[in-house]
Amino acid sequence: MDMRLWEYYRGGERMEAVRTFFGLSIAAAAERSGIPESALVSYENQEGEPDVETIQKFCDLFGMAIEDLFYVELEEGEGGDFDADQGEPEY
Repeated sequence: MDMRLWEYYRGGERMEAVRTFFGLSIAAAAERSGIPESALVSYENQEGEPDVETIQKFCDLFGMAIEDLFYVELEEGEGGDFDADQGEPEY
């Protein structure tokens, strides 16, 4: 099975959950982050995989570290839900 890490960790769903939690449209997030709107759509739909610099731009927009993006809790099923009060991850 050839599954990319972005897909395995449901990175696109996590990006969408964070973006919608903060009430931003894809267009607004694209404009504020400098990431092309078409790219954000592709990432959120799991059709593309962003490079590290793009993930950093996205996280900078919301004041979060890259690793925090992967601690965003997702509900089962379609899409995700971002819990801003989930606290620091345990290591």
